[in-house]
Amino acid sequence: MKSFFTLPALFLLFSLSADAQQPDVPKPLQRETRQQLLAGASFPTGAFSRTHAPGITISYNRILGNERVGPGVIKRQTRWFTAASLSHFTGRKETAGAGTFSYYGYSLFDVQGGLHWSPFKKSGISLGTGPALGYYKHIFRFTYTGTFQVSYQAGKKISITPGLSLFKEIRSDALWVTRLQLGYQF
Repeated sequence: MKSFFTLPALFLLFSLSADAQQPDVPKPLQRETRQQLLAGASFPTGAFSRTHAPGITISYNRILGNERVGPGVIKRQTRWFTAASLSHFTGRKETAGAGTFSYYGYSLFDVQGGLHWSPFKKSGISLGTGPALGYYKHIFRFTYTGTFQVSYQAGKKISITPGLSLFKEIRSDALWVTRLQLGYQF
């Protein structure tokens, strides 16, 4: 009769200790968020501000890399990025003598590549350049662009991104634009 109670008690004891000591299984590392959709206002500066009103810009940014993040994983601070954006500025009306003159709207589609540097946990600095296609007075023009922007992560998926952009067409003055955009990361 003693063995009748002893064997189930030993079995119960061994099964409880086996459950308490599960082997260490590492948690899978999660991919880092590297894509961002931005939209916001663009403000022309200098001579461009006299001929065109503030406009709107919609951008898509992607930071390149296949790293995974997790406990004990060290992130690279500098990476390559690609971006594409579409901007539009409406023309201002100007009075010349007895009549009024209205400037045409200016639209720009650009594709850029460059470096993204993350010196702090919630911020990043990007410097990029690339070709663009400008549209003014019913004519498409080849344009060079350059952008410097700083992004700050305001929430888990929301960021605020101010920036400065340069648009340069062949045989024309450079156009400077400041931007303030709100981004969603996915």
